[in-house]
Amino acid sequence: MNLQDPTQDDKINDLIQIILRQTNFSEIEAREKLTENNGDHLKVIKNYFGITEKKELPIKSINQEIYKQFRVKLQNNLNT
Repeated sequence: MNLQDPTQDDKINDLIQIILRQTNFSEIEAREKLTENNGDHLKVIKNYFGITEKKELPIKSINQEIYKQFRVKLQNNLNT
């Protein structure tokens, strides 16, 4: 998204308003953060709250996935 494009002003202002409602940024800070994150308002909000994206390791075989699901299920049952 080109943040300098005048035809996108309404959309940019809507995204800034979303950021302002979810964070304590000023309008200027929200615009700067939106520019830094290439117009991705979700990235701005996630960065504000310190949420990082999880990188899952690829499963190498079907058997590994099956046993992984067993471990997760057993661990969840132990925790409840």
